[in-house]
Amino acid sequence: MYGATLTSTSAKKPATAVRVLLPVLLAFAAGVGVPVGAMADELGVDAPQWVQQRSAILHLDNDLFGVSNRDRDYTGGLAISVPQTTAPALWNPERWLGSLAQSRNDDPVLRALQVQIIAFSPGELERSDVLDHDRPYASLWALSGARQRIGNGGREATFAALTVGALGLSATEAVHRALHRATGTELPAGYDHQISAGGEPTAKLTVARRRLLAGGEIGPGADLWWSVAGSVGYLTEASLALAARFGDRGTPWWTNGAELADHAAAPDFGIAALGGERTLEAGVRVSARAYNAFLLGQFRHSDLRVDRSEIEPVIATAWIGLTVATLSGTRIAYRLSARSPEVRSGPASRVHFWGSISWSRAF
Repeated sequence: MYGATLTSTSAKKPATAVRVLLPVLLAFAAGVGVPVGAMADELGVDAPQWVQQRSAILHLDNDLFGVSNRDRDYTGGLAISVPQTTAPALWNPERWLGSLAQSRNDDPVLRALQVQIIAFSPGELERSDVLDHDRPYASLWALSGARQRIGNGGREATFAALTVGALGLSATEAVHRALHRATGTELPAGYDHQISAGGEPTAKLTVARRRLLAGGEIGPGADLWWSVAGSVGYLTEASLALAARFGDRGTPWWTNGAELADHAAAPDFGIAALGGERTLEAGVRVSARAYNAFLLGQFRHSDLRVDRSEIEPVIATAWIGLTVATLSGTRIAYRLSARSPEVRSGPASRVHFWGSISWSRAF
């Protein structure tokens, strides 16, 4: 994979204030609003535990929101989710999901659509040549259709999503450069050498089984759950995750989809918070990965690919976060994630940190 081993350098981002103030602002917001438990008491024991609302959910991933000043590896992502009460005729992934698409014993089934953009970059953004000592540029533009079936009285959930899109579109460079102009940082110069440069169709099918271990109520307390998942496509892997949240819970535990995200956020089903929400979360996910198109490429020629022998077969991801939701239907969440190295040696063998901001609004 590697030629000469070079130390990657990257200009620092003027992001210290953002990284320090964002969690503080969220913590302040968590101190206002109506206590969830009190609102649940006012509604009575027969009040519904959740309701799917018409909403739009915006999710942003970026190093700018994390603890590192370096723009590299999973450099950023954007996702917009729209909950669906029925599967739209023009995009009905349930046709591909077989028995997973069928309700059992009248179990509730939720659906959502999501558009997403994700991008990866090496450590030396200013260089326009092929950096054969580092990871390649890579990107994905995609549309996902997702569903989640809630079973066993709300203690189990089955998640499935079909994602179709394209690798290597040149539009990614324009978006990446525009963001860097806005933040006054160095411009990426090597997208001509990204994986599948010029565009190549791709797809991924994801299935996850999730089970609550403790908790599950609305109001003050804690939830603990685990999930096992698998995906086939541009990311082919199996994973096991353990996640928890603590605080004033206004939504069911299965609305938190942190462990379902491989890079971009999992589609959001737009569940309204009962009386608001203020929770802390944490989790860990271990993945056994067989194939990663963002490093190995697909069928189309790529100027740089990582040799399969250099790919780490086991990847660990950990995260912590804070969610605040109000009675008016607005929710904002911040999450800090860290991922173990995806490449065995050289400058690309590094732990990567990034932050995520999610914002949703009912309408």
